Formats: sequence, structure tokens, C-alpha cells
Amino acid sequence: MDETTLPLVDASYKRPWKLLKEFVDRRGGPTIIDGKPHYLTRVFIDEYFRLVVPGLAIQPSGVARHRTAFQWYADYLEWRPQVHPGKERFDVDSFDVQASLDLYASNYLANYQQGTHDLHAGLPTDVLTEDDHRKAMVHVYRNNLDYWRDFGVSWCVCHATFVRQDTLRKLTLGHLKADVAHPPPGVVGVNATILLLVLPPGSRKDDSAKNKANQTTAGPGTGRRGPINFKSKVVGFFRHKSVVQCATGQIAMSVMTRFHIETDLSFLSVNEGRPLWQKQNLLQNWKANDSGQRACSSAYEKVLSACAILCNKVTHLRSAGMEQASARGELTADEVATMSKHRKGKMFDAYITELFGPVMQVMSGHNKNDSYFLPRSEVQLPYPIEQCVRICFPKYDAWCEQWNNGNYGGDSHLSARNFLLKVIPLLARVIVQDAPYWLKHFPKHEYSNFIRQKVPINFWREWCPQAIAQAGAIADERAIVSVHALGQVAA
Repeated sequence: MDETTLPLVDASYKRPWKLLKEFVDRRGGPTIIDGKPHYLTRVFIDEYFRLVVPGLAIQPSGVARHRTAFQWYADYLEWRPQVHPGKERFDVDSFDVQASLDLYASNYLANYQQGTHDLHAGLPTDVLTEDDHRKAMVHVYRNNLDYWRDFGVSWCVCHATFVRQDTLRKLTLGHLKADVAHPPPGVVGVNATILLLVLPPGSRKDDSAKNKANQTTAGPGTGRRGPINFKSKVVGFFRHKSVVQCATGQIAMSVMTRFHIETDLSFLSVNEGRPLWQKQNLLQNWKANDSGQRACSSAYEKVLSACAILCNKVTHLRSAGMEQASARGELTADEVATMSKHRKGKMFDAYITELFGPVMQVMSGHNKNDSYFLPRSEVQLPYPIEQCVRICFPKYDAWCEQWNNGNYGGDSHLSARNFLLKVIPLLARVIVQDAPYWLKHFPKHEYSNFIRQKVPINFWREWCPQAIAQAGAIADERAIVSVHALGQVAA
């Protein structure tokens, strides 16, 4: 194995590795051990932390990541068991390494205290407000910014589910799942279905190298049970009260406009490989690489600057989501952790739900103790759901034909069945129910123009205005009933 065949490495590990190699090359090059060059030796590591680390001029946490990065490259590249069978694991840490880190942290703190700093800068509570969220999304759509698909999906999903941007950029359409077992409280019938994201092993920053390393030695047929943490996780969301902040709606819009007429969403497994539909990223252009991260950061910075929004961490919507859930949503740390996946222990890993209703309720714009209510979802659709699906996804019948074609490699995975029979109908329902509000509030946006061009004219000219009026009447009636019930309780 060389660096081109390594597992997907954390992007933050690459620079430390580059700096170490440059340092060693300047000192005469790597040491040859068992016929192979090694940059990771006890001498080189200790000298690196003693000579290079003091000049890095970054926060102590960033310096400590150099140690973590070198350990990863030791485990997966230079000192992996296949290269040195029978030898103990090479441990990057040592007394000298820890002493260098402690000295760096001490000097950094002393320099910080002596400098001139804004005492209010970078506080952990400096996160986005609800008004900030709406302001940013409205800016994107009113100005018809060309990255609206990826921005809308990433902004809303990361905030609602506490998923990191890096994780989201790794997910594909196959990681979408429709779920009926965790509906919003009090909701039954077709509106009880919610959308989930499946987070596979290795996709999350929290997945340890140890768990990844055990993948090949634990599982079916090996006679061993793999680590509990080495399994898929799920996060989910209810539809949001605000159309522009709804993660389900953003995904629906993106999928519809991307694959309305495209034919490359194939459900055929060619030569036992993954079918094309499973390779389509959830984000269209922001890929799981450095350029994708830069594109995301650049877009976020431009929007925040244009809206005069100050945020501590530009692309860290995960922090803003958890802040909202805990501070404004009044949820406990354990409740928030069901979505953030910070909880530890066998009980939490194996038995406690990952889709905790109160968390999803708060992140949908409702208060914890309020009943969940979405007026626009109560309006009857203008067409049968089957017709709505075919209006929104004209290639749907062709996709289903491929999926059902067992003789020619139709995708037999549960993900394909769920995507075609559950996810697509859910997205079509959301598109139809949300469309009136996009046409009303963003009539000049690309998506509104798309609707006017691709759906029946009587839909957007007649039904959409009627749907807004009906949703308003439903909301008013609900408010009257609630006030009446409150009066009865008081009496």
C-alpha cells in the first residue's frame, strides 16, 4: 500500500505529514527499515516536535493534531502490520513529544495574555440566530446565486442534524431513507413519513482509526463480532415550519431539478459494480475533497458577509444547531447527543434511539412543548400522488423498470427499494406542497421558473394561490380551536 491507496484520510492530517516529510528530507532523507523508507521513526518524530513545532504559530489544539496525524500514517502506511508483521504498534507519543506540546501550550498562553485581543471575539456562544438563518437563505434565493442547490442542502441539513460539512459531502442519494417509525408527534397518515440520512462507518470524524482497522477482521463469516461503533448511524429531520429552512424541501428541490430529465440515474448494477444512482452525491458540486471544502467555505463567507452576519465558525452549522437545541430548545445534553452522536456506552450505542422526537421537533422550528403542526402539509394535493411523482420525476417509470429488471442486474439493495418506493414519493409530495411559497416569495428564482416550465399551467396559476389560502385557513382554525381548548382547561 502507498499513499495513493490509503483509506480516505482526514484533510487536516495532510499538512502535518507534508511538513514532517520536508523536515526529514532536509536532514538527509528517510531511514530505510526492512527495505522501505520510513519518515516516522522515534528520532525524527522527537526532533520534529522539538525543532519544527515551536515555529508553527497555530493554536495548541492544532499542534496536537500533528501527533494524531502521524499516528494515523503510522497505522495505515509505514508501520501497518502487513509491512512489519509481528512487531508491536509504533507509538508516535513519547515523553519528548508530550513535553514539546506542553511547552508550546504554555508559551502560546503567555503570548496570548501579553497581546492585545478583543475579549469578546470567538466566543462559543457566538452562533447564528433564527433570523440569521432565514436572512442567509433569503439572500441566496432572492439573488439567484448559482450554488443555491448545494448551499441550501448543506446549510439546512447540517443545522438540523448536527452533521459536519465533511461528512455531508461524502453522502450519496443511496444514503437517503424514508422512515415511518419516527413521525412528528400527533401526525399520522402520509405526512408521518420523515426523511433520514444514513451515515455509514468511516464517514464521520468520530469514527476511530481502531474501528476502521477492525473492519477486515470482524463481521459476517469471520466468527468475530465487530466493534459496536463500526456500524451505520442515522440522523433525521421533521419538515420545518419555514419553507426556506426545511432540509427535506431543500433536498427535494435539488433532486428534482438535477434529475428531472437526466437519464444517468441508472438502477442497473453493471458487472456487479455499484449502480450509477448510488454514486450520485447528495451535493451536486461540493465534493468530498479540498476543492469541495474551499467552494463551500467561499460560498458561506460571501453570503454571511453580504448579510452582515458575524459567525465564529463559518461552515460549522453543526455548532449552531446544537446551540439552538440546547439554549433555545431547552434540551438536555443527552437529548442533543442523540443527534450529535456524542453519547458513549453500550446502552446508547445499541439501544437508545438515534431519532429523538424532541430534538427533531425543536430543529423544525417548533418549541419543545408545542404540538407539531405544518399547515401547508394539510392541504390536499391537486393530483394523485402517483401523478405528482411523474410530474416531478418524468424518468420515474424508467428507473423502476431498471430496478425491477432482475435479469439484467436491477439493483436489489434495500436502499434502491426505499429510494424509489418511499423517498421519491415523499420528495414529490414536499415539492408540490412547498411550490406555492417559492412561486410567491421568489418568483424570479431559477427554481420558480423551473416549476412554471415543467408542471401543468393550472397547477401554478390556479392551485398554488388556492393552496396558500387554504393553509392559512387551516392555521387560523387550528388557532381558534387551541384558544377554545385553553379556555376550557382554565375553566
